[in-house]
Amino acid sequence: MAKEEKHLPVIGIGPLIVAPQLILTGITIWMDKRKLIPSITSPNTLRALLVMIGISMILAGVVLWWSANFKEKIDQNIKSNQLVTSGSYAWVRNPIYSAFWQLCFGIVLMNGNILLCIVPLLNWIYMTILLKNTEEKWLFDLYGKDYELYCKKVNRIIPFPERRS
Repeated sequence: MAKEEKHLPVIGIGPLIVAPQLILTGITIWMDKRKLIPSITSPNTLRALLVMIGISMILAGVVLWWSANFKEKIDQNIKSNQLVTSGSYAWVRNPIYSAFWQLCFGIVLMNGNILLCIVPLLNWIYMTILLKNTEEKWLFDLYGKDYELYCKKVNRIIPFPERRS
């Protein structure tokens, strides 16, 4: 699955994907805390559950980020032009971006305002549009059918076990 002539940039579009998610999440939480947006708060039992789910999502995001960066050594694989499809990449095609999405989603859930759950949806839509029009095109040009088959088996952003074909 290697091609020697060219490879993707190591950082790629990462900052364009991650920074807006963090900024939108941060601004939304800040506005909510200052009561600048409506609040639909949950009962205490549901709030406790949302906090636990939020913490779990944040921890899962940290593990996913760590795995993609250090276990699968994505930087080295990009430089050597290897399409990585194992480890965290068998669960999600963009584990680093997914990790930040999970982090932001977890923060939103921990905040307790159910109305803010629109933020992860907006982040997901933004990432999907950007990835489809940039990185996915580059990867298809570079890896062709191998990448196309990988896309059919593995989700873009939300981690899920690989689909068998």
